[in-house]
Amino acid sequence: MYEKPTEQFDYNLIKQWYSLASVKFELIKFLYNREFALLVPKFITDIDIKKRSVRTLKCHSVQHLDFNLNATQMFLKNTPYNFYYSLAKYINGIPNQTLNFAERDNSNWIKNHYKFIESYDYLIDIDAGSFDDLYFAYYSTKNIKKMFDDLNVPYELRFSGMGFHFIIPYKYLPQNLSFNPAENNNLYKFLFNLSTKISMDKSEMVDLNIYDSRRICKIPYSLALYENDCFICTPFINNEQFDKFGNNIHKNLYKLRCNNYLYNIQNRGTYLFNQTGNLIKLLTHYDLNEYIKGLKNE
Repeated sequence: MYEKPTEQFDYNLIKQWYSLASVKFELIKFLYNREFALLVPKFITDIDIKKRSVRTLKCHSVQHLDFNLNATQMFLKNTPYNFYYSLAKYINGIPNQTLNFAERDNSNWIKNHYKFIESYDYLIDIDAGSFDDLYFAYYSTKNIKKMFDDLNVPYELRFSGMGFHFIIPYKYLPQNLSFNPAENNNLYKFLFNLSTKISMDKSEMVDLNIYDSRRICKIPYSLALYENDCFICTPFINNEQFDKFGNNIHKNLYKLRCNNYLYNIQNRGTYLFNQTGNLIKLLTHYDLNEYIKGLKNE
């Protein structure tokens, strides 16, 4: 059983983690031409702190990352931020803008953002309701992983803090679907339909409320903050790591805290399982054959 710490997490540990050059270099790999967002966690109830959440940030380098964190006064105010990136990648990234947040106006860009999307990755989010439910989330993830491996589906797999993320890069998705959410033949509807079939077949823990054009996802190697605890969002880079994590989930969970992290983060990156695969067998399995013609590697 998960043992919740009795004291709030140490902000100094958070500052130390985000001060590491190796961490910064991993974070920015996921931010080029994508939206960067800093969101206050749900467990925070103080209205003034919750107002500090900010989206539509541009972050293409370590210097950009430092500028954004300094502009939000994250460490000066001890603001507990979760770090996110957009599943959408934009042709020219996020527009340049002032770091004076009170003067920013992104309303026009937000209204028209889908016109600038050049790719959009597929996220399958397996979310545990609590740390005590993490075993169920793991076995749901294991079942989906086995199906993906059997059907030669390419994917990345990450621990997200209180669950797991599958990511299928856009290049493996149908290329003939619209990024415009108002159009009937849009990508997000396809992803919702496919995830619904996976949920009905493999696990009700698949979150079906995430398929929209501005969806964001926790950044690998960022800290997922919870009341009195925090864990590193960690990609699994081989099958052995995922299997070992399941052998004793709560014991291994503690090794994903930033003060006793299990892995050497420098240039660790992520791993794409079944790199030579495609979605043909998966779409056939779920009777979605009409989408096969849109695949690049048909």
